[in-house]
Amino acid sequence: MNEKIKIVYLWAEVTGYVSSVLDALCEYNDVSIDVVHWNTSNLNSTFYQIDESRSINYYKRSELTQGEILKLLQDKNPDIIVVSGWEDKGYIWACRRYKKLQPKTKIVVGIDDQWHGSLRQRLGQVYYKLFYRAIFDFMWVAGSEQFSFARAFGYHQKNIILNLYAGTFSKNTQEH
Repeated sequence: MNEKIKIVYLWAEVTGYVSSVLDALCEYNDVSIDVVHWNTSNLNSTFYQIDESRSINYYKRSELTQGEILKLLQDKNPDIIVVSGWEDKGYIWACRRYKKLQPKTKIVVGIDDQWHGSLRQRLGQVYYKLFYRAIFDFMWVAGSEQFSFARAFGYHQKNIILNLYAGTFSKNTQEH
């Protein structure tokens, strides 16, 4: 009997595309999913109504300290951690420490930025390689522009996952 793949999402705002990806994961795989998500916003956006009828556990970020996030990771012992980016310092703190405890756990960071080669991005490359690269095993990118970004930040093609925002796909696309 196969064990479920355990995934913890450390995400910003849960939106329709995130729900589509979670639905697809639940439909096509034997998974256990836990999602820590932002439930307050400085973006003045309207929050997506989370469908809690699925077998996904949701945790409000505002109710968890970075230490509690680390404890959640330790309790869940995920195979994969998916992080929405590197803007939440509590997520980064917990991932950095968890990676030291469980180095075999794969940590995936999502990006939707485009590579333009600006001075700011080039400085960011150095900063990222010094402080973040050792945490994240994979970059999950939205498309070809983000693929270039991931390559510029030191990821080999085999460590770049495509279609961050695509939660709908046919079973045939899984073979490619």
